[in-house]
Amino acid sequence: MKYVKIKPHISTIHTMIIIP
Repeated sequence: MKYVKIKPHISTIHTMIIIP
């Protein structure tokens, strides 16, 4: 799985999407 950043948000909790 790769973690790709969507936007450089302040709270990086759910700022990444999981690509299987």
